Amino acid sequence: AAHWPITDNGTQASVFLDNLGQYAAQLAAPLQQIAVASLGAIGNLLLVVVFSLYMVADRERLVAFGFWLVPAGYKAEAKILEEAVSRSFGGFIRGQVITGLAFGAICFLGSLVFGLDYLPVTTFTAGLLMMIPFFGPFVAWIPPVLVAILLKPDALIGVGIIVALGWLVVMNWLQPRIM
Repeated sequence: AAHWPITDNGTQASVFLDNLGQYAAQLAAPLQQIAVASLGAIGNLLLVVVFSLYMVADRERLVAFGFWLVPAGYKAEAKILEEAVSRSFGGFIRGQVITGLAFGAICFLGSLVFGLDYLPVTTFTAGLLMMIPFFGPFVAWIPPVLVAILLKPDALIGVGIIVALGWLVVMNWLQPRIM
């Protein structure tokens, strides 16, 4: 006859909790790294926004100080450079706003067609994310797709296709023509 070893339930519970603690620690390490990296990215973004607002608000004083630093013989060249930089930076900002509005409109239409909830929030967030230089376009698709995943899974494929096609059109056709 087979003989099963007798084990103590307290011992099994202790081993289970020890294993659970180890698994939780292994899972927490990458999540902690992601959280720290996210805080760094958010901090950098806030710093850029604050400096940009400061530069816009105090533009005249900053330009005057810059011209004060330039030697007298180079004032004309400095003025041309300042105008070119202002025109380029203004064009860049306008281009970012236009691409954000275009992508927001695409997300609005996709969300409207498939009846997603939180349409104003997802549209605004997707458009705003698209306006953020460098990393914004790579996460701008998340709001409508996330709402579809969580609240209307049957619309996920349709919303995903519309958002993906819209993203490709904005990034590969519209943005290069604007910029």
